[in-house]
Amino acid sequence: MSGKIRGDLERLLQENGKDSNSAEDWFDFGVNLLDENKISKAEIAYRAALEIKPQFPEALRDLGATLYLMNRYEEAEEIFRGALEIRDDDPDIWYNLGCVLNLMDRFEDAITAFQTAHEYNPEDMDILTNLGVVLVEIDRVDEAEKLFREAIEKNPEQVVVWLNLIQLLYRQERNDEAESAYAEAMEKAPGFEEFVDYIDDFIETED
Repeated sequence: MSGKIRGDLERLLQENGKDSNSAEDWFDFGVNLLDENKISKAEIAYRAALEIKPQFPEALRDLGATLYLMNRYEEAEEIFRGALEIRDDDPDIWYNLGCVLNLMDRFEDAITAFQTAHEYNPEDMDILTNLGVVLVEIDRVDEAEKLFREAIEKNPEQVVVWLNLIQLLYRQERNDEAESAYAEAMEKAPGFEEFVDYIDDFIETED
């Protein structure tokens, strides 16, 4: 079946004026397919690009992300590590690797990956947030809180960071601080009110 799909994709590529012998054209096709949520077809396109150009870090990165979306975590890890052998200073690859390792419950390895991603891209608050989430998983709560507050200070409009900070404070029974953070998030983070029910449900569960 995959061979037939590959043939269909190749014909479609050519019909759109692209070169089926071009790794870059296959890569761009894969990006478009992934944007359209055609995940299995995107995998085929990225693998076609890598057949032509094995040392293609962007294709490896996006193939790894595609495997991650299909819950094929061990394969994704292998692909990401292969990409890092070519480009070990790419924060996106390190970040994606951290996400995979976190889902595999390899928390210390995930922390290392996220910390490395942060070193290469200190302005990306998603990296800080995910690092904080992993730290919470292994009870390094003070470090996690510091990261959440740092992320909020840099960009107070980030709803996800506020949610993580508020949950952390409630878990520690620091209710006054949690309510203060809640009120501040309502003021500073557009869209936070959409998650009010989620926070209320969390509080009830913790009680």
